[in-house]
Amino acid sequence: MPTLLIATTNQNKLREYAAIFAGLPFELRTLRDLGIDDDVEETGATFAENARLKAEFYAARSGLPALADDSGLEVHALGGPRGSFGWREHKSNLLCIAGGSGMAPIKGMLEDAAQKKMAKRIVYLFGARTEKDLYALDDMQKLAAQLKLDFVPVLSHEDAGSSWKGARGFVTEFIDKQALDFKDTAAFLCGPPPMIDAAIAKLNELGIGHQDIFFDKFTDKSHVNK
Repeated sequence: MPTLLIATTNQNKLREYAAIFAGLPFELRTLRDLGIDDDVEETGATFAENARLKAEFYAARSGLPALADDSGLEVHALGGPRGSFGWREHKSNLLCIAGGSGMAPIKGMLEDAAQKKMAKRIVYLFGARTEKDLYALDDMQKLAAQLKLDFVPVLSHEDAGSSWKGARGFVTEFIDKQALDFKDTAAFLCGPPPMIDAAIAKLNELGIGHQDIFFDKFTDKSHVNK
């Protein structure tokens, strides 16, 4: 029976592939089965190109035919940073910046990183208006215990007399306060357009080029009429 390597460590994807190949004459093996934990530099311009890079790399590494994919959220944009949103691990440091409900996609990416046992340093700046607007703090604490993660919530409209001891101001004001080698950093942004635009401008100033900035712009009700 021929053997096929499924080149992913994502358990949900492995279950999907197992269902697809159920009843077919293939023995499926995984990266963990073969003790392979190498990361592939995803330098392709499209998801299809990155999937091919991964399949070719793991086929050469294992000596088996390999099946790989690549996925994320496509964001249509003209010029500027790339429009695909998902981990790109070609840099040593990963900087995440989100506001409001932008927490959800970044949180999902962090959970994926924890599942893959990612060893890279990750800094996550999260902007909210007040302490009452913060959420998923327990989840961030758990993820910080599994990753090299620094989670920094920043409040822009917290009452001056409150007991909040954390960062105050706009989240983009805290980008250059992070102890990062910005030239070896990839940035992932998710939130309202003004925040994204301000973050991109600051990141460019710090030496992070458009090719290393990935973003998703959206507006939710927490940013309407503010």
